[in-house]
Amino acid sequence: MQYIVAVHDLDERKSFYNYILEKYNLNDLVNDNSLKSVFPFVVDFDKNQLWVCSSIACLAAAAHLGKIITIDEFKERTNQKELKK
Repeated sequence: MQYIVAVHDLDERKSFYNYILEKYNLNDLVNDNSLKSVFPFVVDFDKNQLWVCSSIACLAAAAHLGKIITIDEFKERTNQKELKK
């Protein structure tokens, strides 16, 4: 499962970034410039990775498919999946 999560505020980005790494222990592919950007995070449980969707092609595809969600939507969806286990 892959989630594309929009986070624009720098403090919120840092908080979400730390939350993901602490809770899920994913391979961190986010560099400092990406962390400070406004591009959405990609939480990829299939590949066990956290990265930033910073290419125009990635953004266009995600937007066109309606795949970009908020932090709250991400937490709601992942908590539901954990409860079903």
